[in-house]
Amino acid sequence: MSGPVRRTSLRYRIAGVMLAASLAFGIAVVAITWVETEHMLERHTRAGTAASLQAASRSVADRVLVQDALALREATAELLAANSQWLAVTVTDATGGIIASAPLDLPDRLLADLPRGADDQVANGGDLVVRLPLISPDVGHLTAIVSGRQNALETRATVRRLALAVAILTVTGIGTAVLLAHWLTRDLVRLSELVERIGEGEFGETVPVPEPDDEVAMLARAINRTSRSLEEAQARLATQQTQLVNVEKLAAVGTIAAGIVHEIANPVAGAANCMRRLRRPDLSPERRESYVEASIDGLERAGKVLQDLLVYARGAPPSAQLSTDELDLRESLEQVRSMIAVSSQVPVRLQDGPDATVTWPWGRVEQILANLLLNACQAAITEVALCWRLEGDDVVLEITDDGAGIPEENRERVFEPFFTTREVGEGTGLGLAVSASIAATLGGRIELLPRGGDTSGTVARLRLPRVCTLEGAA
Repeated sequence: MSGPVRRTSLRYRIAGVMLAASLAFGIAVVAITWVETEHMLERHTRAGTAASLQAASRSVADRVLVQDALALREATAELLAANSQWLAVTVTDATGGIIASAPLDLPDRLLADLPRGADDQVANGGDLVVRLPLISPDVGHLTAIVSGRQNALETRATVRRLALAVAILTVTGIGTAVLLAHWLTRDLVRLSELVERIGEGEFGETVPVPEPDDEVAMLARAINRTSRSLEEAQARLATQQTQLVNVEKLAAVGTIAAGIVHEIANPVAGAANCMRRLRRPDLSPERRESYVEASIDGLERAGKVLQDLLVYARGAPPSAQLSTDELDLRESLEQVRSMIAVSSQVPVRLQDGPDATVTWPWGRVEQILANLLLNACQAAITEVALCWRLEGDDVVLEITDDGAGIPEENRERVFEPFFTTREVGEGTGLGLAVSASIAATLGGRIELLPRGGDTSGTVARLRLPRVCTLEGAA
């Protein structure tokens, strides 16, 4: 069998989808904001730096043209002091050589940032390099190296604030999703519980139809209608079953009555006729005695039918006949075989089997075996075989004949009381029914099986415990 199916609540699935969507949205927003903030701050810094350089470029150009080195150093120092985020200011000639700089001794890191080509603006590492020509590129260039640290700090601060806002929105969204999912699924949960109760047989149960009149309400009305329909169908089925049971009882009574009419009415009528003749005063003693014997025989036959019927109806033989004995299995089977073989038209052969000792109420077991052997002898053509084997704590006895076999349509009916394929008066139809009842009482069972293969005939298999207990058998 497969294991139990793990079910995840719909509200948790909705919350999970909301969480995944919120996280994906938040990550996308933070990433986009980070990039755009960096670009915006870079553009703002570039624009401000370029404006400052543009304002000072005219005076610096004049000093370059007159080759006033001292004035150039003072001008670059003033520019650097006026802009706190600037790391260095340089003035270069047309060939790229440094004419003046502030500070005077540029660190190697800042020297590496200085552009060597004709580009106006170059960003290198975390710093921003902005370069403007002095009147024209043939005169020289004024370059400022701006620290990127402040921009990075502002970017991170902006992203942190945005991430916090996204986290708050995510938590709020998940809570809202859980509440919304609970509101959406509470009616579905009630409907699911109702369907489970209906599946367990609690027909007629209903749930309130939710508002508004949407698809869930339509589903609730459909399930309620189904539940009420199943309740009505169950009531109709119970009524029909009761009627069917009554019909079967009447049929059984009719079958039993038909059997009693044939098996009891005839001997009783014969006995009554003999007793009427006994009233005649002119009867000879011999004729009177024959009438008395015939009356007794008919009444005994009727009594035997009633006794077998009582045994079958009770499902257990009288306790007085159920004393158990410890028996040698082989000797006991030979005894019943010999008894049947005397009156049989075909030989009854006892096949070899294991030696065993059994504890059985032999009178009842003998009755079962006698019935099975008699049926086999009446069906057999050449011989009947009786064999046995041990299976665990059970003894399995098989009586095999080579007759025509039992038709498939009669195989289940042969254990019904008064069912027989013989002519009226040749059998009561109670033998197998009584035998099956006794075997069941002793903890065993009888099976009628085809021989199998290409051979015709029937195998009557009787299975009994080696030790039969009589508790509750009376």
